[in-house]
Amino acid sequence: MRKAWRAAALAGLLAGSAAAQDAAPVPGNVIDHGEGVNLVMVTQVPLGPNEFAAMREFSGFADYFGAFAVDPGAGDTYYWVAGYQSQALAMQVAYAGCRELAAEGSDCVLYARLDAVDYLPRLGRPVELGAPASRNWRGFYLGGTKPGRWQAFAMSDLTSGATVDNASEEEARSTALVECEDAAAGAMKVMTTGTREIIRKGNHNACRVVDLRGP
Repeated sequence: MRKAWRAAALAGLLAGSAAAQDAAPVPGNVIDHGEGVNLVMVTQVPLGPNEFAAMREFSGFADYFGAFAVDPGAGDTYYWVAGYQSQALAMQVAYAGCRELAAEGSDCVLYARLDAVDYLPRLGRPVELGAPASRNWRGFYLGGTKPGRWQAFAMSDLTSGATVDNASEEEARSTALVECEDAAAGAMKVMTTGTREIIRKGNHNACRVVDLRGP
């Protein structure tokens, strides 16, 4: 049994941390923040009609981590993402997406972000989950444990993939990675050109196993 999750973003589906590596995962090194979301205002600038309408949608979105960027000039341009595991990446992508859409000579600013209620910036491990990955972790992965069977949870900065009820460690690892990679590929398809470039350069679509459990 397996399951992959993506998250939502502007103008389509994105999904929502870890560099590509396959260090031995240790149960308990993953933080699930739960479902609570805080809207944090980053800067105050006048919004155009399109930016205002999009901000209302963003402010009601329930999936952290996310960021909303706007062109403070006359362009009425915006870009937002949500559901990332990394708040830093969400802000980077929102800004880059806005810059790609902004009028020539304009710039963008970060206007707001979505944080988990108990979010505190951390360095290094443990791994933090965005809201969609948290639901995958809690609702499918932890709830699907079967005695005597192997399970694995894989993540990228954009997506997660989980599998339970596997006969071997190798099967669990490979299946979780495939689920995560398939979800990441789907997320990449709906990104703007500039966003895809950021993701590829940073290897943010690469998946790794962050939790492995077995007999």
